[in-house]
Amino acid sequence: MTIELALRSILLADVSVFTLVDSRIYPGVLPERPQYPAITYRQVSGRPAATHQGPIDPSRGRWQFDVFSTDYQSTKDLARLVIAALDGYKGDVAPHANIGACLHINTLDIYDIILQTDKTSTDFMILWSSI
Repeated sequence: MTIELALRSILLADVSVFTLVDSRIYPGVLPERPQYPAITYRQVSGRPAATHQGPIDPSRGRWQFDVFSTDYQSTKDLARLVIAALDGYKGDVAPHANIGACLHINTLDIYDIILQTDKTSTDFMILWSSI
């Protein structure tokens, strides 16, 4: 789970993001009865780099960050902060992973009928290796 911890660490280290969500950045899904705003993240596609001898670094994958808030504008504002924190990121996130590239590739606005909240999904293509 090193890349997951690295991505969460990058967002928590961003003062603008942290000010709004505190530690409400979750892998996968929101907890039951979440407090907003909040962020979830997950890998939605990708594959480890490999040779006939087995996996090698770096790996690459598409990661989705879902931003939830109680109104459309707050959701969009937080999504912009997530994009600003991650897009173009490159470097070590010790002790978790080395990010070789992190590129914003897609954004989608959704109203989540089940949660009755606004959601913005942002996708990133990320190249990473273990430290």
